[in-house]
Amino acid sequence: MSIFLLLIVCCICINNLVMKLMMDKGYAPETLTFTFFCFAGIFAAAVSCFWADRFVLSPKIVMLGILAGVAGAVATQNFMRALATGLYSYINVIIPGSFIIPVIYSIVVWNETIKIEGWVGIGLVLLSLLLLALANNGSKHQGKDKVRFGIWLMAVGLCFIFNGLAQVVHSEAAKYIQRQFLGFITTFYLTGIIGTVVTNYGKKLFIREVIPGSVIMAMISVTSFMLTMTVLTKLSPAVVFPFTVGAPVIVGLVLSKYLFHEKVNTIGYAGIVAGIAGIVFLYFATI
Repeated sequence: MSIFLLLIVCCICINNLVMKLMMDKGYAPETLTFTFFCFAGIFAAAVSCFWADRFVLSPKIVMLGILAGVAGAVATQNFMRALATGLYSYINVIIPGSFIIPVIYSIVVWNETIKIEGWVGIGLVLLSLLLLALANNGSKHQGKDKVRFGIWLMAVGLCFIFNGLAQVVHSEAAKYIQRQFLGFITTFYLTGIIGTVVTNYGKKLFIREVIPGSVIMAMISVTSFMLTMTVLTKLSPAVVFPFTVGAPVIVGLVLSKYLFHEKVNTIGYAGIVAGIAGIVFLYFATI
């Protein structure tokens, strides 16, 4: 399972980077969201054709797929909107904290018991997110780096909530359908397409220029989704999601410094250390 977790982290990091680069080119969030979900739906359906034993549909699977698709579409579109109105390091720090939603859910609803290493790891990841947020708030940004605070705050808030809700639905689905997850994944992406069209009726949602980036994001996203569903059949979401969101935050901060030339101060580096320590503890919680 450790290899799968590392692969998920790599997929998330690459996807976030591609999203950032696409948003920097000025493409509308709804256009990217729609095109991404279209190609992801096609890719998921294609995988289902070659892996038919993993494709199962039932009323409950369809319902879970629809719920996850709506939450995922709202989270993705607002993530892209947040990227368009604020710094990459800001968004990359705050939104991943939504892992606390499935953690609380697994404890309250499933009555799960978490190892002491898991609690220490969760605490360190939360501390890391707090330190990184403080580091970002303490930075001075000028010109194009100034956040259009109202739009940004709403986008980040919606992404935080719906990303956490999507993770809860993924956990429930993994517990219910085990490894026969392709029907759920395909329903998820098809719902995302419909949801994006409905919420952006009348807007132009498809342009050729976004196809290459959308195809890359779609293939990586479906791969990451399948790996996540597989891991969730073996490990608690209280371990999986802190690990898979904590590591991309650290990578994202490094990218924001060296690729996007955003400043990282001493508090930021302390956050990186806390995050790495948290990930190490979460790794031991999986053993």
